[in-house]
Amino acid sequence: MSNIDDKTAIELTADIVSAYVGNNPLPASGLPDL
Repeated sequence: MSNIDDKTAIELTADIVSAYVGNNPLPASGLPDL
């Protein structure tokens, strides 16, 4: 992967995790397991 592809993958992953956490009850202690 190029640096641009890496950055895009990281941004998409962050968006997905953010959406999941924002729409589902998840204690802070459960984040590492996610």
